[in-house]
Parts: sequence; structure tokens; C-alpha cells
Amino acid sequence: MVTPSEPQNSIVEQQGIHTRLPGSMTLLRAAWKRYRSRSGRLFLLLLVPLLPWVISYVGSIVSLLVTMTAFKNLNIEPNTEWNTVINILLWTIGALVSFWVTFAAYQIVIADEKLSLFRALRSISRKQYFLGLWIVVLVNAVFLGAFALFIIPAVVLWVALLFPLVVFFAENRKGLDALARSGQLVKGYWWQIIGRTILFGIISWILPLALLFGLTFGFAFYGTTNLLLSTLILTIGPQIIFVLYASYIAGPLGLTWFYILYRELAQKLPAQDYLPSAQKRNIYLLLAVLGGTATVLLMGYALFFAPPPTLEQEGIDPGTFINDKPVATMDEMGIVDIGETPQTRDLKRESDLKSLQLALELYHSRYGNYPVALQLTRSTSEFISALGLLRIDGTIGAIPLDPKSDEDWYYGYESDGQQYRLTARLEEPYDRSVQCDPAVVDICIFAVASAFGISEPAVIPE
Repeated sequence: MVTPSEPQNSIVEQQGIHTRLPGSMTLLRAAWKRYRSRSGRLFLLLLVPLLPWVISYVGSIVSLLVTMTAFKNLNIEPNTEWNTVINILLWTIGALVSFWVTFAAYQIVIADEKLSLFRALRSISRKQYFLGLWIVVLVNAVFLGAFALFIIPAVVLWVALLFPLVVFFAENRKGLDALARSGQLVKGYWWQIIGRTILFGIISWILPLALLFGLTFGFAFYGTTNLLLSTLILTIGPQIIFVLYASYIAGPLGLTWFYILYRELAQKLPAQDYLPSAQKRNIYLLLAVLGGTATVLLMGYALFFAPPPTLEQEGIDPGTFINDKPVATMDEMGIVDIGETPQTRDLKRESDLKSLQLALELYHSRYGNYPVALQLTRSTSEFISALGLLRIDGTIGAIPLDPKSDEDWYYGYESDGQQYRLTARLEEPYDRSVQCDPAVVDICIFAVASAFGISEPAVIPE
């Protein structure tokens, strides 16, 4: 255990104030100064847990590129089950390594002397690692137990449980003692702490991320006309920005900020004056048991007893299902030789567009947007590129193409992410409401739009 040297006089003592905590900006300046002197070591340290996640992201990007750049006749089906298993494994490894690195980061932040990167990592013994994990589990269980009772106790406890890990590394208090000590430090300063914490969150998280996400989406929609680049930016750009910003700026700065706040509180009640309260320990233990039990019961209910969501809850028109099964394409129903007549080809075109429409609405119900294609794409590799996310997501097995598949016969797709339009050219429309008199027009278009379940035949002159 690396312990901090005798702390320098707190900001409170320097200002001669003993009843109130320093202001938010004073705390932030102190945290920034301490963070900046350690930023190089923290940056190198926090690279470690990103490695498994980088591998996972690279795998996702490769899978996306393979699907989006495939030629129209390329029949590649991603093995989604293995991809899921590998990604879960990589993210689990990344999470376990992340705890180890986070604990080492606490050591760097707390120690007043310059603590090297490797010394900080070596200082986390196996026993200390599992003790730190146990505190993390206890904090979450206590919070869930309080939330299971009422929301207000959960909010109160959220503030009371801000410092258990800092207490563990700074004072070597374990388990429930760390939780009880954190609650004691907060007592009498609840409103001051929550106000400063909210303001710190706005300054260090909400405003910078809003700016970064705004720039990202602005570039994706207006800064490039490259469909592949725009789709990649919208798909993984926000996640990468969040991980990098949280890992290298907001996360370490927040850790430092909470240590500065802890140091100010510890000046008011030094560790040697703290007497553990058996009553508080028992309360935390009871809440932890309640939270753990509630978690197990909820997981069991979700896995074994919860009914599947209805079609209406998924935002899907039940009219596109028969006996709770999605309406399949004509190929999926086993109908062969459908290209023999113009009428059967038109039937396939309308069936294909309905299947794509269903897949698009399923995708939208999950993610809140449609795949982006700012310009009209036709039934070529670009068309597969625009709708490739549907295959990766598993909402459709393969992207259907026009049965003629030549230059003049194609399916079209365009979308700004919030609305879309799918089109197919018909040869001999059987629907008399579609006026395709050759003396009037040359091309008859069947279209479906983002108002789910509504199709609109349209006549477009050449």
C-alpha cells in the first residue's frame, strides 16, 4: 500500500474557513493542478485497459467494412455468435484490467511524492485488488438496495458513497469500514458536496462531450459526401470519442477532484479521530444484502419469466406478421424461378422492399435512427454499403437486389437518418391505382417510406 505523505495544508485552512468547503472553481483549479503534474503517467497507465477494447473495435470495423464494401453478388454471412462471444470475452478482460489500472491511478493521485508508473502497478497486490473489487461490489449493492426501497435514500447514499475507494487507498480501511468512513466524511456537507459535484459534472462531462458529439455529427452529415466514411463516423465515432475523453481527461480529472474534496473533508475529521460505527456497518450490510437479492431476482425474472415484448412495444406494425412470424421474402418462402414473368418479378420487388422496410424499422426501434445514405444509392455495392448495418445487426439475412440487376433496373435507398425512402422500378404493375400508361410516362416506381406500414406507388417520368 502506497500511502500519501503528510498532506499539505488544505485549501480550507489556508483560507481560514472551517465551516464551508472551498468553492467549485477552487476545487477544480486544485484538481487540475494535481492532475496536470501526473497526466503523463496517468495517460500511459490508462492505455493498458484500452487494448482489449481496441481489438474489439477493430474487429467490428473489419466486419463492417467487409459487409459494406461487398460486391452485389458476394454471399458472406458474418458469424454473429462467435463475434458476440469474442467481444464479450475481450470486454470482460478489458474491465478486469481496467480495475487494476484504476486502482494504480488512485495510488498515483494520492501519493504526494512522484510515484512511477511501474511502481504504482506493482503496488496493487492480488489481495489489494480483490479488496478494491469487493468495495466496488458493496457500493453498487448498497446503492441498489437503497434504490429498491425509495429513490430519495438512493440519492442520499449516492453522495455518502462517493469516497470508499479513496478511503481504502488513503486510509487502508476495508469493506464496510470504508463505506462507513465515507458516510461520516459527508455528514453535514451533503448539500455542499452534491452542488459542487453536479457543477463539476457539467463542466467536465456534459459541455465538452456535447461539443465533441456536435462536431462529430456535423462532420458526418455536412463535412463529407463519402457514404462509407459518414457511416463509420456515425457508427463508432461517438463511442470512440466517449472512451478517449472519459479515459484520458474526464476520468482521471474526476478521480483527482474527488481526492481533493476528500482531503478537505478529512481535514475536518482526521482518520485517527474516526471510530467505526457498528450500527452504520449493519445498515450498509442490510442494504447490500437487499440490493444483491433484488439483482438476482430481477435477473432470474428477466431470464426465465419475463414475457417477450409485443410487436407494438417494439414499434412494429403487427400487420407485417403472420402468426407472430415476419413476412418473408419470396426467396425465403422457397419460391423459385420468380424471374420468369414481369408480374412475378414485380411481386418480388414489392416483397423485397417490404422486407427491407421491416428490417429498417426494427433497426430504428433499437437505435433511434436509420442507416444514413445522404444521396440516392442503387442496387449495387453502394446499396449494400448503405444498408450493411442491417446485416451486421442481424435484422436481415442478406440485402435483396432487383431480379434483373442491370443498369436500368435497381432498388434505391436514401435517408438522412430520421426518414428514408425505398424505391423499385416495376415492369407491369398489377395494381390499377398505379397509372403507368406508356404514352404518359416511361418509368413506374413503387416506393415505401419511413412511415411504417405505408407504401406509396409513384409515377416518375424519365
